[in-house]
Amino acid sequence: MNYKKREVKEYARENMKGVWVAITNPFTDDGEPDEKGLRRNLNYYAEDLKINGIFCNGIMGEFWALTIPERKKILEIIIERSKGRMLISVLTTHHSIRETIELTQHAQEIGADFAVLTNPYIGPRTESDIYSYYLTVCKSVNIGIVVFNTPTNGYSMSPSLIEKLSEIENICAIKTTDAMDHTAEVRRKVGNRIVVSDPLEERLFFNMVYFGQQVFYADPEPYLYQTKFKQPIREYIELIKEGKVKNALEIFNQLNPIRKVYMKWIMGPLQKGMMTNAYLKYWTELLGMASGPVRPPLSQATDEQKEELRQDLINVGLIN
Repeated sequence: MNYKKREVKEYARENMKGVWVAITNPFTDDGEPDEKGLRRNLNYYAEDLKINGIFCNGIMGEFWALTIPERKKILEIIIERSKGRMLISVLTTHHSIRETIELTQHAQEIGADFAVLTNPYIGPRTESDIYSYYLTVCKSVNIGIVVFNTPTNGYSMSPSLIEKLSEIENICAIKTTDAMDHTAEVRRKVGNRIVVSDPLEERLFFNMVYFGQQVFYADPEPYLYQTKFKQPIREYIELIKEGKVKNALEIFNQLNPIRKVYMKWIMGPLQKGMMTNAYLKYWTELLGMASGPVRPPLSQATDEQKEELRQDLINVGLIN
């Protein structure tokens, strides 16, 4: 999105709303990007699930296993297929800050709505170095920057550092996966300067009702818990917006059995440092989406694990 830096924060407040998903990158059996499968998945998100926006080439997309040309090509396909149907954000963090800038500039040039930078996982760890990292990248572009604060990278940024980052002209939002008290303090410090999203669906009801969170940005639950024919997350979100909080809570609570499966296979192991992309992709495959294998060094799910996951999803009524 080629807007002036001073317009970025307003653009995010006005447009970063609704349900956004962190998508996987499907691969063919020989481990190459499955471009046809990606296009099919994008149609499913937009047409069947009515998703408002996507976050691509992130942790769920195995960004560490992709080459620079592959990351660019995947984004180009997403923009070609989805522009005008869903808003698009893309993780552009890479090992080298020069390659991070290259990917961020590419995202701006081809029309992504937002670029996403995660707290750097190699090199800078002091708050001054982390701030310098973000500032250096932000100065190179006009595109809106989303900060992705995740302890998965070995540490979490403090609310004070996030407050300082929020003052950078084109930082416009944050996805923060830390504890709720940490996120509450972030909200207190940044005010309405940037959009704040806690991406965990299990906390979405409370974040919307008590903190006025305007966007679910961005995790895989909306395409793992929902289908074309049954969309409880969208339903309880709409009920909250209508002020029917009690009805919304009833639907929210009905998802508890599926949440237990998600915690068992995806979030629980992830919180312990295990990349669970193989289980995530098999879950999507069971729902009819293109998935394929994970790339090394991640391990594939075993036949026994696949069968156990399949039975778990049958038991909660998500598949037959």
